[in-house]
Amino acid sequence: MAHPLKHAEKSARKFGGKPEDYLPIHSWFDESKAFLADFRHRALRGWDAFEPALSRAKRMDANQIWQLAGDIPEEWYEWDKDGLNRLVETLYARRSIIRRLIGEFRRSGRNPFPNWPTEAV
Repeated sequence: MAHPLKHAEKSARKFGGKPEDYLPIHSWFDESKAFLADFRHRALRGWDAFEPALSRAKRMDANQIWQLAGDIPEEWYEWDKDGLNRLVETLYARRSIIRRLIGEFRRSGRNPFPNWPTEAV
């Protein structure tokens, strides 16, 4: 079920402003969830579900990430080349900790992968 108000409240805490400022965009994002929920994440039962993407991401060098970023239409990042540069640098820096981040998210109180057995962590 979609929860645009909760998402708007989180955005307001994170980025400033009031939840009402973010409600239209989160309502729009969440519209599709109202009639087309995607429960594939519930089917994940272990690390194999992330392969080969996990290994490929870890091996990527900065040039490969830049090559992919170069295919993004400029209007999607509003011609903010500095922002795109920060994004690529952040992706490059985090590629080696993706497994740890997934593990932390998996163990969070949100229980994003309910069918992933505890012993498989």
